Amino acid sequence: MVEGKDKALRRVATPANGLLVAGILMAAGDTFVAVVGLLDLKVFNLGQAEGIVGVVGVLLSGIVIFGAVQMKTLKSYGWAMTGSVLALISCCSPCWIVSIPLGIWSLVILSDPSVKAAFPRSGGDVGGRSAASDQ
Repeated sequence: MVEGKDKALRRVATPANGLLVAGILMAAGDTFVAVVGLLDLKVFNLGQAEGIVGVVGVLLSGIVIFGAVQMKTLKSYGWAMTGSVLALISCCSPCWIVSIPLGIWSLVILSDPSVKAAFPRSGGDVGGRSAASDQ
């Protein structure tokens, strides 16, 4: 199993790092949107709704970052999947052009049965689900 886990760690390293970078870029972009909206600077002319969208985006990008870390360390399959999916639906973020391809790549890697098997079988996953319950 150690050899399988090492192989899985190598497979997830690059997409997880990319997802981490995408999450950080999303957080930076959404912070800009939130500040512009909440200070009513009239950059996008959406008013306070713009600020709310930015704040929600910052929170979601935090989950993307957390999911990327969970993926990189093979700690939680559920959080890794959640972060990857949220990277896909971050179309409100100015960094969607980076996050969408990296989210797709992460999902492809996470769907590999050998990678999925390298995650723990119980505990710490979203909704109490583990990799074992997905098989």
